[in-house]
Amino acid sequence: MSEERISIKIRLKYSDVSLFQRRFSPYMSQYGMFLPTRHLKNKGTPLFFEFFLANNQRVFYGEGTVVQLYPPDRYPTAGLGIRFTALDQRSQQLLMEILAQQTQRSDLVPKLSPGVIQDLSDAAPATQAPPPTATGRQPARATAGTSKVPTQQPVASSNTAQPWNVGKPNAPETPATPPPAAKELPLFYGKESEIEETGPIIGIDLGTTNSCCAIVEGNKPHVIPSRYGYNTIPSIVAYDERGNLLIGHPAKSQMMLNPHNTVYGSKRLVGRKYHSPIVQIIKNRFLYEIIETEKGDSGVRIDQSNFTLQEVSALILTEIKEIAQSYLEQPINRAVISVPAYYNDNQRQAVREAGLLAGLKVERIVNEPTAAALAYGFGRSLNQKLLVYDLGGGTFDASVLQIHKDVYEVISTGGNTFLGGVDFDSRLIDYVLDRFYEEHQINLRHDAVKMQRIKDAVEKAKCDLSHEVKTDLIIPYIDLKDGVPLDINLTLDREVLNSLVQDLVEETVRVCDAVLSAQNLKPQEIDEVILVGGQTRMPLIHQRLTDHFGKPPHRNVHPDEAVALGTAILAYSFGQSGLIKLVDVLAMSIGIGLPGGRFKVIAPRNHKLPFEKSYTISTTRDDQTELEIVVFQGESSNVADNEYLGTMKLQNIQKAPRGKAKFDITFHLNNECILKITAKDLQTGLVKELVLSTRDTPEDLRQKLEMPAPAPAEAVPPPIPTQPTSHIPPIEDTPAPSGGGVLGWIKKLLGRR
Repeated sequence: MSEERISIKIRLKYSDVSLFQRRFSPYMSQYGMFLPTRHLKNKGTPLFFEFFLANNQRVFYGEGTVVQLYPPDRYPTAGLGIRFTALDQRSQQLLMEILAQQTQRSDLVPKLSPGVIQDLSDAAPATQAPPPTATGRQPARATAGTSKVPTQQPVASSNTAQPWNVGKPNAPETPATPPPAAKELPLFYGKESEIEETGPIIGIDLGTTNSCCAIVEGNKPHVIPSRYGYNTIPSIVAYDERGNLLIGHPAKSQMMLNPHNTVYGSKRLVGRKYHSPIVQIIKNRFLYEIIETEKGDSGVRIDQSNFTLQEVSALILTEIKEIAQSYLEQPINRAVISVPAYYNDNQRQAVREAGLLAGLKVERIVNEPTAAALAYGFGRSLNQKLLVYDLGGGTFDASVLQIHKDVYEVISTGGNTFLGGVDFDSRLIDYVLDRFYEEHQINLRHDAVKMQRIKDAVEKAKCDLSHEVKTDLIIPYIDLKDGVPLDINLTLDREVLNSLVQDLVEETVRVCDAVLSAQNLKPQEIDEVILVGGQTRMPLIHQRLTDHFGKPPHRNVHPDEAVALGTAILAYSFGQSGLIKLVDVLAMSIGIGLPGGRFKVIAPRNHKLPFEKSYTISTTRDDQTELEIVVFQGESSNVADNEYLGTMKLQNIQKAPRGKAKFDITFHLNNECILKITAKDLQTGLVKELVLSTRDTPEDLRQKLEMPAPAPAEAVPPPIPTQPTSHIPPIEDTPAPSGGGVLGWIKKLLGRR
C-alpha cells in the first residue's frame, strides 16, 4: 500500500518565470522531473508539488508519483524521480515551453496528452507564502511539507526558446538582419604608445583550459593566486541571464546553467580564418556559436552580441591583470605572454592584439616549451639537452633545448595545435554516449545542457583515473523513457580509458620523433624529458615516454604552473643584463604560393631567430601598378596543406616599361617569430612596410594561383584528426603555367635572389 499523499512546496529566490524555465530545464521531461531533495520518499508515494516565485506567484503546480530514488550516499545530487499524473493548464504550457528550449526544434517537441497528464486548471489557488529573506540565482531543493527556503541547488539550462518553425523543412526563411551590436567591454582600444611603461612585468600563461600568472620576487618566481585562492584561472568568458559579464571561476561555475553563452577553449580558434577547414570541422563541437568576423576571422556570439576571439582572450587577460594589480598593490601594464610553439604568425599577432586590448604592453611573446625550460633550469647552472613534452588542454608541443648555464637554445620544435586534453575527453564522452545509446536507444548528443553535464562528469572521471584504477561515473536523471527516469551509471577503469586514447598518445610520440629527427637526434641523447600541461598526469603517458626514451620523465616541474613561472623569469630578466640568453627557432616554415598550388620555402623550419632574407622583383608587363604575393606557413610542398597567412600587396607602382620598376622584398622574423615584410623601391629609395591582407577566400586563392576547384565536401565533417591537418580546402597539384601578371612575377621572384 502506498504512503499517504504528501505536499511539497518549493519557494524560489527569484521572481522571473524565465529563470525557472532555464534553471529546471535539465530536470524536466515530457512525463516527469527530477526534484533535488534530501527528504526522500518511497517509490509509489503520491504527492502534490508547487513551485513559488519570490513574489509569491505559483509558477508550476501538479500531482505526481515517486518512481525513482537518488540517495545522498550514492549520488552527487540527492533527489526524487517524479512521474507527472496531473498538471494545471498553465503548468502544461510552461512544460511545453521548457521542452521546446531543450530541443530547439519545434518538430521534435512532444505534445502533452490529457489522457496521460490530467488538467488541474480548476485547482484551488495556492496559499500565500512569506517572501524569502535572501536573494539568489539558483533553484531550490524541495522540502516536503514545509516552506523553508533550501540552500543547495541543481543545475539548469540557459537555452532561450526558439521560433516554432525552427528546423521544419517548409519553414519560411527568416529575413536577413544586421549583426547585433557588440556589448560595451571593459577593454582598451587605444594605441600601445599610450600605455605607460612603469611597474613590474608579469608573466602570463594564456592557456586553453586554465590560465596562470606569475612574478619574480626576491629572485624567486611564484604564482599569483586568483581572487578565489586558486593558482590557475579558468580560461572561460560568459554572460549570465541578467547580462552580467563573468570571467574565470564565476563563468565556469555557471557553464552548465548557460552553455550557449559560455565561451571556453577559444585558444584553439584564435587567429584562424572562419572558412578554414579546421574551423568548419570543429565549430559544431562547441556549445556556443562560432561566427565570421568582418575581417574573415573566427569569432563568437555571446548573449546576442558578436565578439572577436582577441576580445575574448583580452577579457581573460584583463582579469589576470586586475588580480596581479590587487596582489602587488600597484598598476600593471606590461607582460610576457606564452603561446604554443606551433602557433603560426596570425595566431601570435592575435595574442599581441589581445594583450593590447587588455591594456598591456606585451614585452615578449615566448613559446610555452621554452618558458617551461626556463622554469626547470633557472638558477641551476645545468648543461643538459632536454625535451619539453607539453600536452595542455587544447594543444601539444615538443621542443628540444640545449641548456648551458644561463643560455637556453632551442634546437628543434614541433607540435599539433589541435591535440590536447579536450580530445582525450571527447573519446571518453563518445564512449559514454555510445554505451547509453546501446542500452536505451536514446541519442543525447544534440541536447546542449545534458552534454554539458556529461562533459563535466567525464572530465572529473578522467582526472580520477590518473590516481585510481577504477572510478564510478554517475549522472542521475539524464533522461526519461516511458515514464521511467534514466541514469548514466558506469564503472570506468584505466584500461578502458587507455584503449580509447592510445592513438592520441602515439601521435604525441610521433611528433617527438619528428622533432628529434629534424636535427638527427635519437631518444637516447635526451638527458631529461620535462612534462608540462595537465594531461601529462596520465599514467599511460608516463609509461609510454619511459619506454620510448629509456628513462622516466622529470616530475619536479609543476605541470600547470611551469609555463607561467618561465614567463615570469623571462620578464624578470629584462631588467637584469646577462641574466638569461634565449635563442629560439622558427617552428614552421614560411613561404609563398606558386602556380599550381606549390609552396616555396623562404624561412625554413628550425632556423634560428631572428631571421631575415631579401629578394629583388620587378614588374612583368608595361605600366603595371600592383604586385601581389600569397604567403603561407607549413611544411608541405602543397599550399593546400599549409596555413594561409595573407596576401602581400604592393600598390600604386609608378607606371613604367616592363622590368623597369624594381623592388627589394625583405622577409623579417623577430625573436617572437612575428613576420614583417618590407619593400624598397630601387628607383626612389623609399621603403614601405607591407600589410598582409587576410581577406582572400579559398576561392580567391585558387584563382590567383590558377588552381582547380576542390572536390565536393563530404556531407558529414570528419572527427578532429590526430595528424596535422589541411588548413586550405584540398586542391590538385597542376603544372605551373607560363605567363605574366601575378604568376609571372612570382616565377621571376624565384629566379632573382
